[in-house]
Amino acid sequence: MDTEKLAWLPEHADKVVHFGFFLIMSWLFIYPFRVSLAMSWRKCAWCSFILATAFGVWTEWIQSGLPHRQTDLMDVMANILGAGTVFLLRSRRLDPTLKIDI
Repeated sequence: MDTEKLAWLPEHADKVVHFGFFLIMSWLFIYPFRVSLAMSWRKCAWCSFILATAFGVWTEWIQSGLPHRQTDLMDVMANILGAGTVFLLRSRRLDPTLKIDI
């Protein structure tokens, strides 16, 4: 790919893409757990977070063995933050008594 065509993008724009992709993917993972396994919403959100995080780590690990690709820990962090955001939103929205101390 010609990098001159992408020169207008900020340096770490791909991290936003990673975050958004894993946010959407994690959100979509919740519903199959809920429908097919009849799990509580919190368990569904937790399973979705674990699955999305494992997938993100696995894809970065696979990239380490490919030529012309490299593993980036910031990509892994963006993946985890995207999946974790869904977990926090679903847990908080469906259980208003849940206390999240930051």
